[in-house]
Amino acid sequence: MPDSKISDLPAAISFADTDITPIVQGVGGAAETRRATFAQFRSTVMADRPLHVRDYGAVGNGTTDDTAAFQAALNAAASTGGGIVLLGPRRYLIDSAELVIPPNVTLQGGGDPGGWRINNDYNSVPYSIILNPARTIRLRRNSALEQVAIIRKGFAAPSSVREALDCAAAFAGTAVSIGDGTTGGSATNATDASVRGLLIIGFTWGVYSNGASRTRIRDVVGDCTNGLYLGKSFDIGQNERINWHPLATTGRTFAATTWAVTGCANNGGGLVRLTTGSAHELRVGDVVLVSGVGGVAGANGRFTVAAVPSTTTLDLLGSAFAGSYAGGGSVNPTVNHRRGKAFWITTADMPNFVNCFEYGHDIGWHLDDLTHSAQFVNCGVDGVNTDPGTIGVQMTGLCYRNKWYGGFWSIRGRHSYKFRAGPFRPDPPTFMVGPSSYDLRTLRHDPRSGPGIFRVQGSEKPGIGRFCR
Repeated sequence: MPDSKISDLPAAISFADTDITPIVQGVGGAAETRRATFAQFRSTVMADRPLHVRDYGAVGNGTTDDTAAFQAALNAAASTGGGIVLLGPRRYLIDSAELVIPPNVTLQGGGDPGGWRINNDYNSVPYSIILNPARTIRLRRNSALEQVAIIRKGFAAPSSVREALDCAAAFAGTAVSIGDGTTGGSATNATDASVRGLLIIGFTWGVYSNGASRTRIRDVVGDCTNGLYLGKSFDIGQNERINWHPLATTGRTFAATTWAVTGCANNGGGLVRLTTGSAHELRVGDVVLVSGVGGVAGANGRFTVAAVPSTTTLDLLGSAFAGSYAGGGSVNPTVNHRRGKAFWITTADMPNFVNCFEYGHDIGWHLDDLTHSAQFVNCGVDGVNTDPGTIGVQMTGLCYRNKWYGGFWSIRGRHSYKFRAGPFRPDPPTFMVGPSSYDLRTLRHDPRSGPGIFRVQGSEKPGIGRFCR
């Protein structure tokens, strides 16, 4: 091409690794103009600095699949022994494959993604990963995931009771997987992995940690059918400031909707048929909470909708009509309820939970078999409805030496604990709580599962320290 001033050349639109630019090397008479590629510049300038997913082709427009670009950046960091991979304040779609964070690599966004958004709008959250629910973000040993929002692909903010019920029913997949269930020296184990500063919306499982010891899970907020699974976790896993809350549906006027009952009769097949004073938005399979129906005791409780003969009638699955309707009653669609477990802990020794909370799940905390010496400090459960189908804290199997200090268990149908006496354990299962807010009258113990001790320390209420047989 003819000689031209640099200012006369057309502007570059974008850069590729193979682009060539002149560079002058040397000084004075030894100076020589040579060529260099953009890849050479980057490797020199960015040596020992974090990598960025945009340099590997990530677009971040929420619709272009950035999976390959992310994985290439993560693998590049791993190839040098580890490092940090950054993403920008954009929305990146992970659509075509599971994203694996290799050992010694951290995938990092920026800032704090926070939690609830006005009108439940999560379409403009910066540093977001839009994740296909058929995929997951999987951590390996000594890896980390920090300061990002993970939103299920297809999530849309609801604007009515019907949309809210459909929104929660569409929750699917697992957002974050820590390990794959293997333990010890397995190459795919995730021991010593860490997640911090995450917002997770719209999945069946928020964080699923299986077979990883000494994990650190901190500052996680989310709305998922099930929150955190912690299984085969050894050597004091640290779990701090984790909050599972119905962020996708809460804070809206429609979330407080109930329908007044104006009639209650036999549907012709023995089930309870309710008539509402105004059109409802329910469908077969929805779960409702019915209360205050006079004269028909079997109409009150938690039910699945069996049939919707009209927009003002519904039949209750599992009910049995008996009596004569005496007036009153309401149907609550419980849009802020999640039909899963917020925390499920099993085969774990000495896990530590500090300032953790859940709102609105069927089971708040499930301490399952072989959970021992766990410590819970200022942790709690809550819910908007006294639902007989919910459990605040449940203990099953060989679950012993666990301690709960502070926090509260509130607005639950019951708290239950079932112990299985283990032939190889000389001490009975034990659960201790410190001074706080508990209704011990709702505690239940299954005597068929062996002896257990439940103690409440520092309470002025009489008769609530007990030995259970």
